[in-house]
Amino acid sequence: MSSTGQYIIITCFSATNGIAISNNYGVSFTLLTNTTVGITGTGNLSLYGCCISSDASIVIVIVNNNGLYYSTNIWSETPSFTKYTSATFTEQSWYSCTISSD
Repeated sequence: MSSTGQYIIITCFSATNGIAISNNYGVSFTLLTNTTVGITGTGNLSLYGCCISSDASIVIVIVNNNGLYYSTNIWSETPSFTKYTSATFTEQSWYSCTISSD
């Protein structure tokens, strides 16, 4: 949830469900499937969790055995995620993430 509560993201612990997002304080949600936003790979692609920056401009999701993905346009008409490929993020077994407000 963003610092104001306006933006909310819920990850669905299933490879077929994806991410539910709300930009109206949780009054309604839009479901984004993994395929729709570019989260791809083989095997179990269940989403283990996500984190959101306080201003809701950055979202990171954890994909089972497939690493970290980030989005800087999740609130746009055509949101997408990009897989972190930096050497820092080569480990594929992530279980949590945090975004600092600093």
